[in-house]
Amino acid sequence: MTKEIKKMLVPSDIPKFLQPGKRILLPGKIMLKPYGKMIWDKTQKAIVVADKFAKYVDIPIYLIEEDKALGIIRLKPAKEIGVEEFAKLEEFHKVSKEERESWWPIEQVFYYYEVEMISKFEPFKKIIKEDGSYSWIDSVVFKGLDIGDPTEFKNEDLMRGHKLIHSFWKKLEATDADCIKYHVLFRNEILNRKLKHKEIDTLDKRSKEIEAELKEKGYEISFDREKSLAKIQKSEIISKPYPAAHSCRLQIPGKYDRFARKNCAAKSDGKCIDFVYGIKDGKSELQGMRYPKDVWNASSAGNHCKSKGGRFEAASKKTKKDIKMADEKENIRWNLNLSEAFDVAGVESTPAS
Repeated sequence: MTKEIKKMLVPSDIPKFLQPGKRILLPGKIMLKPYGKMIWDKTQKAIVVADKFAKYVDIPIYLIEEDKALGIIRLKPAKEIGVEEFAKLEEFHKVSKEERESWWPIEQVFYYYEVEMISKFEPFKKIIKEDGSYSWIDSVVFKGLDIGDPTEFKNEDLMRGHKLIHSFWKKLEATDADCIKYHVLFRNEILNRKLKHKEIDTLDKRSKEIEAELKEKGYEISFDREKSLAKIQKSEIISKPYPAAHSCRLQIPGKYDRFARKNCAAKSDGKCIDFVYGIKDGKSELQGMRYPKDVWNASSAGNHCKSKGGRFEAASKKTKKDIKMADEKENIRWNLNLSEAFDVAGVESTPAS
């Protein structure tokens, strides 16, 4: 007897194994208490179900119990078993005869999945679990919006993540501060890729207001890869326009470990353009451009930057000494959402363009 395979709510192009540099919103397998914890501590080594879910095999998935993610697991290919073999394998899947008869009173065919524990969460992470979720969650999202760096998402998952953030804002399932910070990151990445960004609700307006206020004060929202969270940091391209050159940002500086510069790397209309390269894991890409203001005026430099999809900042009229003195006197404290204060003056800055 062979059962029909159900189609699950995961991206149809989900890779067999996650590819480096490409992040997706992972699904999660919900286990009844205490079976999730038993898998976590490795006293349970398999799960058995009455339905076959082919798309969840051999990919990383979250192990869920109640409203917490316990870790990341991988389900090995299913083995079709009958009632007799069900009983023989009980020491591995831990489902008793009484439970089987209660949960599946008429079923005679089952699917046995060995479980590989990839990583454990200590402590467990709270997730946003919608009512009616009993077996699978197609995209697990952690409370506090631990979604990830949008620059690592594929286009499809980038748009899905953006939609989720709006959903959290509307349903009040995350703080205003988290929604705003992640929305700014996702919206900017969508625009950087020249994808269509749709304004949906008041989150769009509020995000623009906050980002503009940050820019005016010399700060920006970025993603901290080490801590895996969105943060506010000093932005040297915003707070400290370069005295000698106009600047064009093409990539977020927080993506890189270090930077390298090549003067007059290219020319436009006979005028030199300096290139700034961002370097991460031994690989480099063009992160920004500089237009020496002795040969470029702000208007022509801005037009060139815009044609390349960059973010333009005109050169400062101040000297380097003036800028340094102003920065030392700066002590900004402001309120992001009228309920949570951010000491932005004390936030760690990173090398930026």
